[in-house]
Amino acid sequence: TAAPATPAPATAAPATSAPATPAPATPAPATETPATSAPPTPEPTIVPPPVECTTRFADDFESGELQAAWTSRPGLVQVNAAAAAVGDFGARLVKRQQLTLNALRAPAEEAEAVTLAVSFTARVTGLDKRERLLVEFRVKGDKWRRLRLLGRAQTAFRTFENEKLLSKNVEHVQVRFRLLASSNTETADVDDVVVELRCWYNCRTREEWSAPKQDWCCANEELGCPP
Repeated sequence: TAAPATPAPATAAPATSAPATPAPATPAPATETPATSAPPTPEPTIVPPPVECTTRFADDFESGELQAAWTSRPGLVQVNAAAAAVGDFGARLVKRQQLTLNALRAPAEEAEAVTLAVSFTARVTGLDKRERLLVEFRVKGDKWRRLRLLGRAQTAFRTFENEKLLSKNVEHVQVRFRLLASSNTETADVDDVVVELRCWYNCRTREEWSAPKQDWCCANEELGCPP
C-alpha cells in the first residue's frame, strides 16, 4: 500500500514594502530684510531777499527827449539816434556842455550811511589828449567830486559802474556829465544812465541794533537774524 504523499511546506511570499512617502519639507523660517529708510531730504537753504531801501533814477533816453529830472547847459543837450548805445536814442554832449541830474533824494529810512551807485554807457569822439568827459557827483552843500574820467581812447561804447559810500547825513545827491572839449565836432555820447542811493549799515558792531538795522543785516549779509 502506497504511503500517503506528504505536502510540501508552504513557502511564504516575500513581504512587499509600501513605497516610502517623503516627509513634507519644512520651509525654512523667513528671514526679514531690514527696511532701508531713505536718507532724510536736507532742508533747503532759504536766503532772505535784500531789504529794499533804495531811491532810483534810470533813463535810457528812449522817449526821444530829456526827462524833466535833467538840466543841461550851455544850450540843450541833444537826444538822437546817433548817440544810442542800445535802443533808438542816446544823449550827445558837444564842446563844453554839461548834463546834470537834479537832486535825487536819499531813502527816507534812517540808515548809518548811504551808498551812491552810478552806471552808464558812454563813448567819446574826436577828443585830443587834454580833453575829457568828466562824471561827477555832489552831495547837497558840498563841492563836486570826480566819479569817472573818460579820455580820448574811449571811442567805443563801454558800460561803467561806480560806487561811493557817503556819510549818514545825505539829503540828496546830484550827478553830472561834463565834456571838456573845444569844438562842436568833439562829442560824448551817454546812454542807459542808472543812479541809486542805497541804505547801508555796519553789521559788525556790537550795540543793540534797531529793528531796521537787524532786518537789513539779516537780509543783505545774513547777520543778526532772529533764531
